[in-house]
Amino acid sequence: MSINPSRFAEELAGLTASPHFVSFAYEAIERWEFAQFEKTNIVEGIFLFLEGHETTDIGNPGPLVHFAESLPYGSYKKLLFESLLRKPTGHSIGMLNAMINGAKTDGERLQLLNAMRAASMHYLASAEAKGLAIHFLEYQS
Repeated sequence: MSINPSRFAEELAGLTASPHFVSFAYEAIERWEFAQFEKTNIVEGIFLFLEGHETTDIGNPGPLVHFAESLPYGSYKKLLFESLLRKPTGHSIGMLNAMINGAKTDGERLQLLNAMRAASMHYLASAEAKGLAIHFLEYQS
């Protein structure tokens, strides 16, 4: 079933005031899967949520990242890159670093490192996100 990704982002945003956000996020994902919502729409909603709630403790890495990473690699990579173009966050930069660690070819690694470089200079990225991207670039070099 298809639904607007912003709906998922809004539902997650409504949970942020709770000290039990991570538990509620697990429950929300289970509900969405049970309702057979399109997984790519859910993940796009997750990225929209992360872009607007960078400082929310979502777990480490937490249910949202685990669910996003459960998509087929190509779909996940596309949605992650779209999110990085809109607004890199510490969460999306960490996800990108994990992809760099698992790169299968030199060409893929170079593409992912270029995305990390772009994130480190993105005008909407927070100072913390830029610093994390720079840290990972130094580590990966």
